[in-house]
Amino acid sequence: MVKTVRIKDAEKLLPNYEDYPNISVTGSLRGMRDQYGMILKYYVRIGGYYYYLRSYPNIDEILQQMS
Repeated sequence: MVKTVRIKDAEKLLPNYEDYPNISVTGSLRGMRDQYGMILKYYVRIGGYYYYLRSYPNIDEILQQMS
């Protein structure tokens, strides 16, 4: 499941998130998963984009805190 974070909160929780791969919310996450093998649980919606943060440091702990 994709988590949603406000831009203001993302800047505190996930500094430099803009450096990671992203796709517009109008795009298909299912298509990205099927074409590139990306794991959907590592997508975070921030503003008008989904960011793929699998290689972000400590992302599992950060996502768990968001729950």
